[in-house]
Amino acid sequence: KIIATIGETKITSGEVKTAEDDNQTTEDGDRVYETIRYSNYADNGIFQAVAQTSEDQAVNVRYVGAKSYSDAEIPKSDVDAINDCFYLSIILRQGLKS
Repeated sequence: KIIATIGETKITSGEVKTAEDDNQTTEDGDRVYETIRYSNYADNGIFQAVAQTSEDQAVNVRYVGAKSYSDAEIPKSDVDAINDCFYLSIILRQGLKS
């Protein structure tokens, strides 16, 4: 799962189990890497919250895996890319409804 902190707000994603199709696990020596896809809004609004972050707010994320976690601050360039993708997804969904 992911725990995003934006300002004073914390948002926790849904949990994707290891056996699910949306979870890919790769082992490299002593390290285990997980690639998670959040579909059907399982991110609990993290994608939207990051996209709508104001210029002066830091976006900190904790990636929680099966055996460990990792903390990161999302760079402004990545926040901008998430913003672009979020609004593109809205446009594409509206196009599919037409």
